[in-house]
Amino acid sequence: VATLLSEAGLSPEAARNFLHYFLFEGDQPLTPISELSFGERVRLSLATLIAQGVNFLILDEPMNHLDIPSRQRLEAAITQFPGPVIAATHDRAFARSFSSAVYMFHPRPAVAPDDRARFQLTRHVDLDEALAYRQFSKRADRARPGSSLE
Repeated sequence: VATLLSEAGLSPEAARNFLHYFLFEGDQPLTPISELSFGERVRLSLATLIAQGVNFLILDEPMNHLDIPSRQRLEAAITQFPGPVIAATHDRAFARSFSSAVYMFHPRPAVAPDDRARFQLTRHVDLDEALAYRQFSKRADRARPGSSLE
């Protein structure tokens, strides 16, 4: 509750009610941040962003390092988000449950030593096609002599 009071300017009652949407129940909103699990901290961060008026989320591997209950609660919280979400993920279950579009990025050779655009968007693809391509690429790299992929 203290985080939402300072970061989003909500009243204590409004902050507690708002945190209920992010699956903080009972006296959980009164728990100090230092005592929250990693998953609870992620949900609190998401709640704080939304309470501040964020209307677009960009998430990088949002399910990494979360236990199963935290994953389920974060998925439920993201489902409640009304705006668009872009997520970079290798988590098939997460991608299947939340994606409406999938884009693949492929490495490309550097043009110059300081070239920062090392990846290019190839095209919009179906999730199953993206996953099949990824598996095919890994097998092909393993078969190539001197490949660094395991």
